Amino acid sequence: MKLSSKTSRIARFAFGQLGVISLIAVSIPSLHAQPSSPRFYVALTKVQYLGFEAYRLTNGRTEAVIVPALGRVMRYALVGGENQLWNSKVSATKAGQWSNWGGDKSWPAPQSQWPLSIGHEWPPHTSWDGKPYMTTLLPNKRLRIVSGVWPRLGCRVIREFSFDANGEFVIAQTYEKMSGPPCQIAIWNITQVGTPQAIFVEASPDSAYKGGFHWLTKPKDRHNVSFVGTSLLRIEPNSREMFKIGVDSPIACVGVVNDRVAFVQRAARPKGRYPDGAEGNGFPVEIFDIGGTGNGHYMETELLSPLRSFYVGTRWTHSVRWKLVALNKQDEASDFTNEIRVLLDSAD
Repeated sequence: MKLSSKTSRIARFAFGQLGVISLIAVSIPSLHAQPSSPRFYVALTKVQYLGFEAYRLTNGRTEAVIVPALGRVMRYALVGGENQLWNSKVSATKAGQWSNWGGDKSWPAPQSQWPLSIGHEWPPHTSWDGKPYMTTLLPNKRLRIVSGVWPRLGCRVIREFSFDANGEFVIAQTYEKMSGPPCQIAIWNITQVGTPQAIFVEASPDSAYKGGFHWLTKPKDRHNVSFVGTSLLRIEPNSREMFKIGVDSPIACVGVVNDRVAFVQRAARPKGRYPDGAEGNGFPVEIFDIGGTGNGHYMETELLSPLRSFYVGTRWTHSVRWKLVALNKQDEASDFTNEIRVLLDSAD
């Protein structure tokens, strides 16, 4: 996500608002109960979160909370554990003002094309981010939420949430063309995390970019992005400046490390033209840092699909899969990079 200076001021105003984040479960099994067959155990229950009606989906080991009113996943964690997703402390917003609640969402890419459909590059249109999504409970403990139609693009996003048999949380994101002339967009999944120790991304040995990645927003201090070995990028938080990088990675996978836990996010990486980079060398992975410190600081891991041509009736799906992995304390001396490398490589 690229913010204008005006937007940055708005975002910082939102971060300064005080609020209380609460998770009130209804008819939820004990947080410490371990099912006899965790691989196939899934529960879906209605809860309250941030004052909104929400749904908690769990496989007994990890849990996710989806808030249809925001179109976002707002919590992902080990059951009863610390949230891996950043949430803002916004408790009230001004009418008509876009608010960054945090969590995980989906927008059409590239953002540079938004002025063609909505007349400005920021904020996103309320049809996808600002108005409640339609909610449907599906068989086999799955949840579907559906946005309104993004003007002129004529597309809506359908997000379906589930746990698979391997224990991964799956977000299947389908863009559907409902009306209007043909368009070309990519599916853009954006996950906001609180200040981590580091984020790891596999760089391409054949990258078209000097250094194996590209500064989409370049800070003055660029020491927070470095290589571990020959191909593993280590991205540290920047306490002073906003920045964003694009990585023409051979795999669409990131590892967010915090407190000896790896939050691994992956998606398919089909061949095609990806957004935001040079022709034929776009980015399936992008990392954004808002800059700063405290509760208002977050980073974004962004997994993108190739650009797709949409005509009325066209549907494309780009799924992301999440899992939490406890890291070996013995690998702490190497900043867990040995384990992270294995985790990312196994996601290919």
